[in-house]
Amino acid sequence: GNVMFTKLKVGVRLGLGFAAVLALLLTLTLLSFSRMTAIRDNLDKIAEHHMAVIGNVSEMREAVQTIAISIRNHVLLSDVDSVAAEVNRINSAREYYAETEKNLLLMAGREADNGLLLKLEEARAANQQAVDKVLQLAQNIPVETIKSTENNKVNNKAEAINVLLAEVQPAQAEWLRSLNAVLSEEEKLAENAVVEAHATYANARLLVISMSAAALLLGVFIAWYLTRSVVKPLHGARLIAQRIAERDLTQQIEIRTHDETGDLTQALKMMKE
Repeated sequence: GNVMFTKLKVGVRLGLGFAAVLALLLTLTLLSFSRMTAIRDNLDKIAEHHMAVIGNVSEMREAVQTIAISIRNHVLLSDVDSVAAEVNRINSAREYYAETEKNLLLMAGREADNGLLLKLEEARAANQQAVDKVLQLAQNIPVETIKSTENNKVNNKAEAINVLLAEVQPAQAEWLRSLNAVLSEEEKLAENAVVEAHATYANARLLVISMSAAALLLGVFIAWYLTRSVVKPLHGARLIAQRIAERDLTQQIEIRTHDETGDLTQALKMMKE
């Protein structure tokens, strides 16, 4: 390998050396880009996926709280317009919850825990059934204050309050627990993604530092080897020329390279002869 290398011209050797250094730099650049891309993907996963899912779950909790407050107000209020406003608020919260839940399912994808989502849907259905029962009882409460129907009004209102306390509130609590379970699971996934991003960064940093050190050492070796392959023959040619100048023609001159320095040594040999 060394013999073949010495047969190359100095310019070719220098070109190959610079090409090797550039190849190392290109490899290091591509490797760094690949690692940075992996870190970016992890950060995007955290920012665009996990945080969005967490945001959806938080909005779903707000909708659940809205329904809880509105059904309580619905039972306590007697003004027709106020009652109707609470019913509209419940319907709007349900629609918003359904839309947000659809987005949640789309974003959660394969990482979603189907068991938690199933419990969440069961809790939502149970709560809706209990709330609808309260609404149905409340609709039978006469708005007019008629003495003959006062007892029926009181009984219906009392029954609506009993359903609210015995069925709606427990279903509400279970619904929130299910949402909190989904939220905790997603926060755990987000934390894992953060840990993975940090690990990817640490590995990338170590790899880049190692590759940079290796590239530096190899670059130094290439520079030293190229310099030596040129300087050593020139030093030998200088000694030959010096001895010829001293009229010493007894030395044996060997041609060890086939580049420009070899040509110079050959010229000195011919001069001696």
